[in-house]
Amino acid sequence: MRLLILVVALALLPLCSASAQPSEDAPPAFLVQAAKDLGVALPPRLRISKPAEDVPQEVAQFSGGWGGRWEGILGHVLVVEELRPDYTASIVYAWGTAPQWRITKAGWTRVRGAILKGELLLALSNGARVTYQMRGENTLEAAYVVSGQVTHGTFQRLKE
Repeated sequence: MRLLILVVALALLPLCSASAQPSEDAPPAFLVQAAKDLGVALPPRLRISKPAEDVPQEVAQFSGGWGGRWEGILGHVLVVEELRPDYTASIVYAWGTAPQWRITKAGWTRVRGAILKGELLLALSNGARVTYQMRGENTLEAAYVVSGQVTHGTFQRLKE
C-alpha cells in the first residue's frame, strides 16, 4: 500500500511543480517587490504590453510600472498595462495605507486613462482626477485632486 501511495505521489509531482510556476498574467517580480516595499496591493493578474509601433512616442513613454509616495506618505504604484494609438490607456491604479489620512486598507482599481498634451489623465470612482506629467525619461510628477484638495507625488519608473 505504501508503495502505491509513493508511486502516485511521484506521478503527480510534475503537476505540482508546473502549477507552482507563475501564470503568464501574474504581476512581474519587480512590480511585486516594489508594491511590497510601498505597502501597496496589486491585482493577481496584470500584464504590461509593449506599445505597438503605431503608438506615438509621446504616448508610449508612459508604458510600464511607476512607484513612489503621495506627499512622501501614501504608497502608490501606477501600472500602464496597455497604450493605444488613439491616446487611451488601460491602467492599474494601486495604493497602500496611510492611517494619518484615514486610508486603512490597501487596494487597486483598473481604469481607463487618456494622454492629452503630454499628460496622462485618470478619473477615479471616488471623483478624484489624477494627472501625471513626464519629467525626464524615468520620472512622473503627479497631482491628485478630489473635493478641491490637491495632493502631489513624484514617481519613478520601476525596472527589472
